[in-house]
Parts: sequence; structure tokens; C-alpha cells
Amino acid sequence: MEENKLSQATNTGLNKTYEALLKERSQVKEKDLKYFQKRARELGATKVFSINPREDIIFQERVRVACANNCFHYGVKLSCPPYIPDLDYEKAIKEYREGLIVLVNREIKDFKDFERKRTESTNTIHGILLKLEGEAFNRGYYLTTSFIGGSCKLCLECDETCKYPKSSRIPVEATGINIIKTLEKFDIYLRFPVEKHKKFSRVGLLLPGK
Repeated sequence: MEENKLSQATNTGLNKTYEALLKERSQVKEKDLKYFQKRARELGATKVFSINPREDIIFQERVRVACANNCFHYGVKLSCPPYIPDLDYEKAIKEYREGLIVLVNREIKDFKDFERKRTESTNTIHGILLKLEGEAFNRGYYLTTSFIGGSCKLCLECDETCKYPKSSRIPVEATGINIIKTLEKFDIYLRFPVEKHKKFSRVGLLLPGK
């Protein structure tokens, strides 16, 4: 009995220490967050704002089910499921205290225009996030990472191994994030189908941290 109490007390102490360490080492300076937002807009983002990943992001397993059942890139793109690392993405993402939601909005004329802008918009947000990652790293946030909007389109199609393993990024939806419901918490509403509403958004997530 005494051993169990000691073990529980030890685990509680370790958990508190872990939480304190995360709080101390994950915090991003306010001036740096503002700088990243400014840079994102300079690089082509339509809208960018800060979030608390622990409180603001909505994770749902059914998003991953929809990814597997409905996305044409499932099992095709190497940066998409089921090829992505088998991690607890919700736990990993919630270890960050701050995050930035980055949006790239596009209007379309017709389906052909949509197909062209799908690739362009994904590559635009991908490029923005990679540049922000680099700038965050140079400011000391060495655990910074990001998730892109849409599947990786650095190549027309994947080979047996990725040509750009250090540059390719996992789509935000592949982690189980319901990005539509998450954005609704900030009064941003994505409408479907795209062809009817003549506009769409690419949504990425930057997670600066150390």
C-alpha cells in the first residue's frame, strides 16, 4: 500500500515537473508571434492569427476516417496517411503553447480554374510555412514545425521514396484536426462545395516552440 502511494506521488511529481518544463520552454515571445504574423502576410497569406493549440484546436477521429475514405491522395502521397509517422498527433500538437493559423484564400471562375489554383494555393501556403519555420529556428525556436493545407504538391507524383523529405509536410487534416470546426470558433466559415461558392481557402498551422 505504501509503495503504491509512493509510486503515485512520484508520478504526480514527474507530471507536474513535465508540465512546468513545457510551460517554461514552449512559450513564444509576443514580439516574435507578431513578427511571424507580419512575415506570413508579407509572404502571401490572406489571414493569420495566433491560437492556443491546447484549447482552440478541435481533434476528431472521424476526420481521419474521412481522410481515408474520401481523399484521393490517401495511400498515394508519401506525406499523407497511411505513410505518415504513427504518432499521437493530438498529444504532440498540444505540447505547444502557441500556434499560428495561416490562411490563403482564392476565388475561382470555374472547375478548370479551381484545379489550377488548388496546386498554386497549396504551394503558396507550403512555401510560407517553410520560410516561417526557418525564421523561427533562427530565433531560437528549434522545435518549430508546421502542417500544410492540402496534400503536398512539390512533385506532380511521388516516387517510391520522397524526393524532398526535409521540405514535404503533412496536411493538417491528416492529424485528425477538424479545421472547419476549429475555424468556426474564430468566426471563419469555409463553404462547400467550392464550385458553388466560387472560393476556397488553404489552411496551415505553424507551431513555434523549443
